[in-house]
Amino acid sequence: MEFDVATTTILMVKERLAAEWPESADGDTPSGPGDLKLILSGQILDNAKTLAGTSLFHPDNASDTSDSTPSAPAAAADEVQYETSPGEGEG
Repeated sequence: MEFDVATTTILMVKERLAAEWPESADGDTPSGPGDLKLILSGQILDNAKTLAGTSLFHPDNASDTSDSTPSAPAAAADEVQYETSPGEGEG
C-alpha cells in the first residue's frame, strides 16, 4: 500500500486497510474502519490527522541513533509503503 503522507488521514488508512483485509475463516475480518484502531507509542491515532501530523514522521524518531551523523527524517519521501503478510498475527 502506498499513501501520500501529506494528505492521507488516519481514517483513510483505516478505510483502505478494512477494504483490503484478507477474509478470515474465523470471522475476524473488520467490517469497516470503525473496527480498527491505529496505535503509535501507546496512543490511539486521531482519524482526522494526516500521516504527516503523527509523530511517526518526525526526525526525533529515527531508528538508528548510534551514529552522531544526522539522519534523514522518516518522512523524507512523499509516500510511505505499508505491507501485510497473509496469516500475520495468527497464533
